[in-house]
Amino acid sequence: MPHVPSPSALSLRALAGALALLVTAAVAPLALAADAAQGTAPSSAAAETTRVSLPSFDESDPFPYTIEIPADWGPRRDLPIPGALLGPPSGTPDSFPEMLLIHPSKVVVSDPEAILANVQAAAKKGSWTLEEGEVEDFGGTRGLWIVRRLPASGSHGERVNFAVKLPMPEGSLDVTATLPVERLDELRPKVETMLHSIRPAQAKPAGKTTPDSGGASSS
Repeated sequence: MPHVPSPSALSLRALAGALALLVTAAVAPLALAADAAQGTAPSSAAAETTRVSLPSFDESDPFPYTIEIPADWGPRRDLPIPGALLGPPSGTPDSFPEMLLIHPSKVVVSDPEAILANVQAAAKKGSWTLEEGEVEDFGGTRGLWIVRRLPASGSHGERVNFAVKLPMPEGSLDVTATLPVERLDELRPKVETMLHSIRPAQAKPAGKTTPDSGGASSS
């Protein structure tokens, strides 16, 4: 004759099942919180960006272009380099090679195609390789997009340099980042997204200066 559980046994099993459900419901949120603490929170939070002016060394007189950068980045003028940087509040380009260097140039970009031809000619004679070179439209302003592979030199191994050259009333403006090849796959999408987001700034009202918003840097 088959064994029939007693009412008390059935009650104990039901109670055990209910307790198991309660434990699962309590542990799941804790596991999610632990994941977030370890940096595995949803990627949307890490992808937050802000649009800022490209600043010069003069905080009150940024360059007439804007760019989208990570929301926790800003201008850096505290490092001994020939220009300003856009990057995290601490660290150096060695630890954060995706930092952007912004600096003026004397090269005039009134004819981008001619400048590109000069770059292509220089690549044939230089020790570096031109991987990409084209005239690009940055929100109605024609500039240059240049990607060069640089040979190992000194303490630096092989690197890839990304550069945007933009026209200015006098000369031009260079925005660049240089990545070590071992981190190229990791950081290239971030750098390209930032550089391709550059746009001309809106004209300022007469007699009014827009202060540096704290997010762009020049080199």
